[in-house]
This record gives sequence, structure tokens and C-alpha cells, in this order.
Amino acid sequence: MNADTAERLAEQALQMSDDLNELVRDIQGTEAADEFARLRAAIGRVMWAVYYELLKPTLEEHPSVESQARPEAGLARKLPAGSRRRQTRGLER
Repeated sequence: MNADTAERLAEQALQMSDDLNELVRDIQGTEAADEFARLRAAIGRVMWAVYYELLKPTLEEHPSVESQARPEAGLARKLPAGSRRRQTRGLER
């Protein structure tokens, strides 16, 4: 893959991840617990594919792209204190 494509792909993958993370936070307070768990699991599978099938191989091939990505974007933004516990409730196995 050429460097321009790698940069564009990384930027879009990071933006998509941010958008999906925001969606999960938004629906957390509006959906019933079982529906929220189903939606969050489905979104998690999409995010897994974006990271492992697109972003990770791209950054391995073009490591310089990672340093050029938007610093405010990212797959694992810090959540406010206590948010992680709420987001995992009901999905323990």
C-alpha cells in the first residue's frame, strides 16, 4: 500500500473508532440493558475488525503514519472515572 493510502486509511479508521465509541456512550443511557449489551457487542466486533484487519497491518507496514495521525483521535480514549465499570456491566462471563 502506498503511503498516501495508508495515511488516509489510518485517519478514517481512527475517526470511525471515535464515532463508534461515542455512539456506545450515547446509547448507554437510552437503551434497555439487554439491547445496549447487544449493540455494544456488535459495535465491538466492528471495531475489532477495523483495528486488526485495517489499522494494525497498515501501521506495521507504514510506522510513520502513526505519528502523523490526529493526536485527539484514538482507539482507546480515556474515559471519565467510573465509566469503564458501567460499560462492562452485564457482559461478564
